[in-house]
Amino acid sequence: MSDQRENERSSGLDDINIPELIKEAEHLISQDEFEEAVNLIQENLAQLIEKYGELGLENAPVFFLYGKALYQSAKHKALFNVLPDDVDQSAVSSSSSSSRTAENNLLVDVSTTKVLSVDRFVKHKQEANPEAAAATEADADGKGTVDSDNEDEGDDKKTGDDDEEEEEEEFQLAWEWLETVRVIYEKDGEEKNWEMMVEVLTLIGQLGLEVGNGQQSVKDLTRALEIIEAHSPSPSEDRAIYEARVRLGISLRYNDLYDEAAAQFKLASDILVARFEAKQKNPSSVPELLSSLKEAITDIRQKLEEVIALANQNIPDPSDPVETPSDSSSSSSSSSSSSSSSSQPAPVAA
Repeated sequence: MSDQRENERSSGLDDINIPELIKEAEHLISQDEFEEAVNLIQENLAQLIEKYGELGLENAPVFFLYGKALYQSAKHKALFNVLPDDVDQSAVSSSSSSSRTAENNLLVDVSTTKVLSVDRFVKHKQEANPEAAAATEADADGKGTVDSDNEDEGDDKKTGDDDEEEEEEEFQLAWEWLETVRVIYEKDGEEKNWEMMVEVLTLIGQLGLEVGNGQQSVKDLTRALEIIEAHSPSPSEDRAIYEARVRLGISLRYNDLYDEAAAQFKLASDILVARFEAKQKNPSSVPELLSSLKEAITDIRQKLEEVIALANQNIPDPSDPVETPSDSSSSSSSSSSSSSSSSQPAPVAA
């Protein structure tokens, strides 16, 4: 009888088709159905761990998607929690999906740290200086007191606190599973798993930026860039290196390391210019691609100008608490002194 139960259990473990599970989870994530992806993988986690072990190499791709889905789910919820009430959330979600599609097909801005990251960095700065935070809240409330007649406000705050706690739990779970994936690939050999190591380090680095762990974010994104550079056949025109430099530059910028951020944005700009010039010489180049490259060059140069100005203390840091999340959500800094730079593509220098 015990042998029969053992055979049934083993048969159940063999029923999991990992490639199909990965394919379905990737599809759900691509459709922004993050909770569905989380639930799908959760249903199979226990059996996968029982069959291959907690650090089994076979489980690494599934664990990675689990961590990714948790991270995206938490970020998605946090984004909508900081949006003003009058913003159409469905429109924001649709805009986010279309932007990601454009990033995949052409070469445009890879930044995913706009409203959410600025808001979270404001929060962490306030936590580091409670007196300033209290003063800021008092100014916002007029007298720093809550209107006793507005009972709904207290209920909204309680709901908001619950939502934030749920987000933090998901961010923490995402970090734990992604760290497990990192350990698995390092144990198996970083060199032969370098492409997945880049994906894991990049996601962990972005997660660190979202939750305010800026120093670790810089460390992880720097390591990801180093691995890509070590395996790139053409570093001066490599799109992957461009994207890695932009992500690292954003992390450095939010850590107030403006000179270092400027250096990364400058190198990223050089890659785009080299790609543009190479494509421009090719008669078969698609006009839309050239236009997208021009747009990306304009965007990265704008980021470069912003951090240079911040380094020179010419403009206030947009992540300062005096800024509101809605002000910081635009793709360019609200404190930029020129609005015309974003309306026309910047000239491509040699």
